[in-house]
Amino acid sequence: MVQVPDLLAFLFSVAQSRVLGSAKEAPWKDEMVSKTLKYGLWTLASVLLAGAALIAIVMFVVNPDAYRVAASRWVERTTGRTLTIRGHARLAWFPAVGIELGRITLSDWHSSQAFASARRLRLSLSWPDLLHGRIAIDRIQVSGLRLALVRYADGQGNYADLLARHGGGASSIRIGGVAIADGEISFDDRASGRRFAIDHLRLDTGPLASGVSTPVRLAFRYLVARPATSPQVDAAGTLRFDSARQRYVLSALSLRAHGAFPPATVWRLAALGTFAWDGKRQRLSANALQAALDGTRGPVRALARLTASRLEWGAKGGEASAIVLHASGVAPGGRGTVALRLPDVRLRGRRASAAAMRLDVAATDASGALKGRMTGGLGFDWGRGQLALPHFVGEWALTSPRLKTGRLSAEVAGQAQADWARERASAALTGRVGNSRAVLTVAARGLPSPAYTFDAELDRLDVDRYLAPSNKPFDFARIQQLPFTGTIHIGTLRMGATSARDVRIAVIHTGQSR
Repeated sequence: MVQVPDLLAFLFSVAQSRVLGSAKEAPWKDEMVSKTLKYGLWTLASVLLAGAALIAIVMFVVNPDAYRVAASRWVERTTGRTLTIRGHARLAWFPAVGIELGRITLSDWHSSQAFASARRLRLSLSWPDLLHGRIAIDRIQVSGLRLALVRYADGQGNYADLLARHGGGASSIRIGGVAIADGEISFDDRASGRRFAIDHLRLDTGPLASGVSTPVRLAFRYLVARPATSPQVDAAGTLRFDSARQRYVLSALSLRAHGAFPPATVWRLAALGTFAWDGKRQRLSANALQAALDGTRGPVRALARLTASRLEWGAKGGEASAIVLHASGVAPGGRGTVALRLPDVRLRGRRASAAAMRLDVAATDASGALKGRMTGGLGFDWGRGQLALPHFVGEWALTSPRLKTGRLSAEVAGQAQADWARERASAALTGRVGNSRAVLTVAARGLPSPAYTFDAELDRLDVDRYLAPSNKPFDFARIQQLPFTGTIHIGTLRMGATSARDVRIAVIHTGQSR
């Protein structure tokens, strides 16, 4: 067997003969080169032998399992939580020195309830830092992570003590990377009654250190009980944080999700943007947001695109600018598009308002086309599920071969509101349809499959002015399943050679026609 000293002596003699042989033309350098090489090689040999001896001593003397009790006591003393290590602990040396733990559990604060657990945890240490007398975590690897998050009715969570202790971070924190495989996280919000969970969690990061940009990749399945859905989510971006300032920036975020979400049978989501969190101000900001949602339900396909220049949101409210939402749908009978533009939006709690709004609508089918534009104010309360249009004006145009002139235009103004919690909506409109002044009120109850009531008034109506003669009857198939009741009041009605004044018509339709 070749011994280490013999191997080092052999290498030393070979190196010495080659260097000295090449230096024969300069004899005065021989002694200096020989001494330098000799001291350098013996220094290297001493370091290697000392390292080998240290590794041998640690491998045969240190028992990692002996420190499980000490680690549990330290965790309980510093956090008030119980750390249980059921699996064996062992040291690892290649490709990095570290310790590996199996089946560990961390309890809630002063409780026996499990807060987090892992099937396997490995902490790798940095060799260069160890050689310089420093201990630095090179990489954290977790398999089978299980994390149970709870927010109680008073708003406090079972994670609040950890955030209070470590929320500010430390500017000296440095980790070579984090890898999580096969993770599960559940969240029970007892304050609102909502529950959700994610599983199949995978996380992989580059070096984590204050002031360093690092790549981050994340994948998971999102589970919601009502409505039942489990989309797959994949995200990637670049993370940079400043622990001292408590500022975290996730730039060039690319997010994709796909799955089933009622009422759509299939949907896909893609989003891009840059997000920043300011911990001291408790404020979230986002810039250059883009999102696209594509869904299908039977033969109907819908596509929505959202862009926003800027978004800021904090505890006291926020604001957004240059929001554009464009949605389109295609069905066997026709197609339609809707475009909503909001130059500026104010956010207060769960309420959003926009002083200026523009809505463009277009729809076409075999019978004709409808096109319109509406402007005004907008208010939305997603806490209560309420939408309000306190004032708006609009212009609409209907084109159809069934119209005598081929086109019917209308100018309207009014207000509208919807309340999803109470399942009702209503609108009040005034304006001009053709050459007639009109007033219309309409209400819907039982959303999302409502029954309608309405009250319409026209100062005059000349049927022959608008409808072209035709032997083809009107197709009422689209409204046959809609239950509605209402009244129509016409000041002056003309149809052919017949005219009438103060005409009142009552309409009752149960929606059961075939």
